[in-house]
Amino acid sequence: METPELLDRLRRLRPDLIDGYRVWFPHGTYVEAAYFTSEAEAREGEQSEDFDVEQQRYAELFGEPTFLDLREPLLD
Repeated sequence: METPELLDRLRRLRPDLIDGYRVWFPHGTYVEAAYFTSEAEAREGEQSEDFDVEQQRYAELFGEPTFLDLREPLLD
């Protein structure tokens, strides 16, 4: 389960993460949108050894993610 402690640790490990949204659908599927300071900083954070353990925990909680980069999103 995602806890406040897990979220705090994520924020410390990924200062490039600005915010995000998660929408749950029936049968436990979901879509998550995450906003980063820049694509370059997001890629650097993904490769961080410090973040590796948290990525594994996240995958255990929610399954293996599929990523889709929206480089020019239309936010209205």
